Amino acid sequence: MRRAAKGRHPSLVVGEYVGALQYGLQIDDSVRKNGPDGFCATPEYVTLELSLRRVIYIPREFADDRCLTSLALDHEAKHADADAKALDIARPAIEAALQDAVRRATSDAKASRTDALATLTEEIQRGVDRRLDDMTAFRERLDAEINSPAEIEHMKTSCEGRALSTVEDMKR
Repeated sequence: MRRAAKGRHPSLVVGEYVGALQYGLQIDDSVRKNGPDGFCATPEYVTLELSLRRVIYIPREFADDRCLTSLALDHEAKHADADAKALDIARPAIEAALQDAVRRATSDAKASRTDALATLTEEIQRGVDRRLDDMTAFRERLDAEINSPAEIEHMKTSCEGRALSTVEDMKR
């Protein structure tokens, strides 16, 4: 946060929100032989687990000041909420991408059992990753709205301007 306070961040730094989105796939490895030289993946289930870990950091210089701590937590919570909102909005598209990938990957015979499963896995990952990229772009738009000039001004003037003076002290 000190680096950000030294000018590497475009706005007033009152804290930092870090969100980590992870996903895991569990794919049933059922395959059926399709003619003499072909194999098709025929999963009975595909499970996609999404998890969002949200952490808010505030400067230690704010810790003894109730107003600054509240200001930092309130602002960074908006970013954390934006992450959750973006995931909620993206969830149906991610589920659809998963279903489309399974349909595509299970319709074409492959030369081996391994190829059939690899194609299924790659199609699912590609489809999910594409939707996660869309979600990230949406999330960035939400962040820009949160860091509006009005919000920055609010943070600068709240707590009798102590956030700004504390950040200036952090730069030194």
